[in-house]
Amino acid sequence: MKLFGKKLKLAILDVDGTILDLLKNFEVNLVQAASLMRLPLKPFHDHMRDLRNGKTSLHVDFEKGVSSFWPHLSGEEIKNFESLFREAECSQPYPPIEGSIETLLRFKELGMSVAVCTSNTESVMLKRFEAAGISPALFDAMSVAGNGCPMKPNKGCLNIIFKSTGYAADQAFYVGDTEADFQTAKNNGVDFFAVLSGGVGCKVFERLGVESDRILNKLSDILTI
Repeated sequence: MKLFGKKLKLAILDVDGTILDLLKNFEVNLVQAASLMRLPLKPFHDHMRDLRNGKTSLHVDFEKGVSSFWPHLSGEEIKNFESLFREAECSQPYPPIEGSIETLLRFKELGMSVAVCTSNTESVMLKRFEAAGISPALFDAMSVAGNGCPMKPNKGCLNIIFKSTGYAADQAFYVGDTEADFQTAKNNGVDFFAVLSGGVGCKVFERLGVESDRILNKLSDILTI
C-alpha cells in the first residue's frame, strides 16, 4: 500500500476509538459503575468535556484514569470499580466503527500485515472483539498490556509486532485516536495518522504537529488517500 508515495507493508492500529466505537457506550458504562459505587459524576464529565474541546488527553492506564477522577478511592475500591465497569461492558459493548472491518479486510487483500497496539490486556481486547464480531485471526501481531513488553507509548512497545511480522518501523504506519497513540508512533519511529472517531478534537493533533492531511475522520478514510 502506498501512502504519500511511500510503500508500506504493515498497518499498526489502536483498538478503542480507532477500530471500535468506544464513544458509543464508554460514558454510559463508566457512569453506571460510578453510580453503583455512589461516586460523584462531575469529575468524569468535566474530563470528557475537556477531551472533546482539546484541552486534555485520554488516560492510557485505566486504573490511573479512575484514580484521577476519584483520588480518594483505595486500590481495592478501584479494582471493584473496574469489575463493575467490565460487567457493564458485557451488557453494552462497543460496536465496530463504520467501515473499520471492511478496511481491515482491504488491508489483507492488499497483502499487508495488520497488527494492533492497545493498553488493554489481551483478555479485555478479545472480549471486545468478540462482542463486535471481529475475528482475532485478522491480526498478524498484537502489543497488549501484560505481555512483558513496554507499555504504549514507550519506546519498544512495538518491537513484538516488528519481530512477529518481519517488518521494520520504516515499513509501517500507525493509526490512533489519542495523544498517547501519537507518542507511541513517534517514540518508535513509525508514520502516524490520527482519527477523530475516538472523541479527541482536531486541535489536539494540530498542536502536536500532525499535518492536516494525516488527520482523518475515521480509519476507512485512509483508503482514500
